[in-house]
Amino acid sequence: MSNDVMLANNPVSGRFSVDDFTAGLLAGLVEKGKSRIAIGHPRIEAEFREIADLLRRSALTASKEGKSNLAFQIVEVLEELQPDPNSGLLEGFWSSLRRQQPGRASVPNPSYSYLQLRLSQVDAKAHLGSVPPDWKALVDKSVEFLLKGL
Repeated sequence: MSNDVMLANNPVSGRFSVDDFTAGLLAGLVEKGKSRIAIGHPRIEAEFREIADLLRRSALTASKEGKSNLAFQIVEVLEELQPDPNSGLLEGFWSSLRRQQPGRASVPNPSYSYLQLRLSQVDAKAHLGSVPPDWKALVDKSVEFLLKGL
């Protein structure tokens, strides 16, 4: 499978988008038996920063290896997910996670402080099977980071 695979979230361009990436994160968490993400928790926020650093390093590595298409896709995802340079807030992560509603995730009650993951383990595994190999490694490593924060 190549980076040009047509993904369910992005059938027009065939590019791996920020929403494809966060859908992969959710699927990876469900596959590992997790069912929720605490909204705004400092440990989760710290792991989001680790993921942004991973994406930055991965884009540089892809560029050095001559994988310019992958490098540009990673940069596009990173641009939305990296901390705001003025406030340090990670609103890009939360925005992309909110866009996963109502299918993959939901906030069952506006006063709840967590995002409920709605995928079954079977659906999570199927989704992860459709992630392009270069992105699968990034999703898997990002899931490892998030698991430390949960």
